[in-house]
Amino acid sequence: YEFLEACDVLSEDIYPIPDGKRKEGQGYNIQSYLVGEHTERLVKMGSVNNAQHTPIWMVLQGFGWGDFEVFDNPKDFIPPTRHEMRYMAYDAIVHGATGLIWYGPFDTKSDNNHIEFWDNLKVMASELKELYPILTCPNELLPEKLYLLKEDGSKAEHLKCKIKLLKDRVVIFVINTRPEPLRNVKISAIDDNQGQLTKVKVLTEDRILTVSENKSWVDDFEGYDVHIYETDLYFSFMRRYYDNPVTDK
Repeated sequence: YEFLEACDVLSEDIYPIPDGKRKEGQGYNIQSYLVGEHTERLVKMGSVNNAQHTPIWMVLQGFGWGDFEVFDNPKDFIPPTRHEMRYMAYDAIVHGATGLIWYGPFDTKSDNNHIEFWDNLKVMASELKELYPILTCPNELLPEKLYLLKEDGSKAEHLKCKIKLLKDRVVIFVINTRPEPLRNVKISAIDDNQGQLTKVKVLTEDRILTVSENKSWVDDFEGYDVHIYETDLYFSFMRRYYDNPVTDK
C-alpha cells in the first residue's frame, strides 16, 4: 500500500474475450464481468476514508488471443465484438473507472479482424465522446435510489447501475453483468422521488419507454447488455441543488 500511495494513477489490464474460455498466456480472468469487479477493487485500493482519491484507468482488450503466435490459442479467438467492447467499457465505468485504454489493436493481424475492430472502436469512442458531459459530471446518486427487480419481483443482483445527477436531468447507466438475459426488468425509484418521473429515453438507442405510476419503467436486458436512461426523476433532497422542474416553475 505504501507503493500505491506514491502512484498518480492506478491501472490494471484484463483480457477475458472470448468470454468464459481459458486462453494460453492468460491468468484466471476468463469472465467479462471481472472487468468491473477488478475495477471496483482498484477503486477501494485508491480510496481514502471511502472516498476515491486516485484515478483508475482500466486497460481493456483490443486484440484477439488467436493472433498471438507465441501462444497456442484457437484462431477464432478474435478481438472483442462491438457488444463485448461496449459492455467492458461501461462495466469499468459503472464500477468507478475514470479512464479507459484499449491495448493491442496493432496486433490484429487478420485484415477482417483489423477493419471490423477499428470500426467498432471508433463507434465506441464516438459514443463516449458524446456522453462526455454526463460521464464527467461530478454529482452522483447512490445506486440504492433505485429498485432493480426481476420479473418474479426478486432483486436483480447482477444488474449494476451508476446514477448521474445533472441540473436538468438524471441519467442512469444500467448493465447486466452476466451472459444470461433478463426479461421484463422493473426499474423503480424509491418513494422519495416526489412522483415526478414522466419520461424515460434510452440514449444511443432511440427508444422512449412507458412510465408507470410516475416512478418506474420496464426493459429487457440481453447478456452483458448496457442501457443508458435519460429521465426527469426528481428526489426531494435535490431541492438543495436544483429547482423542482414541476412545482418551482
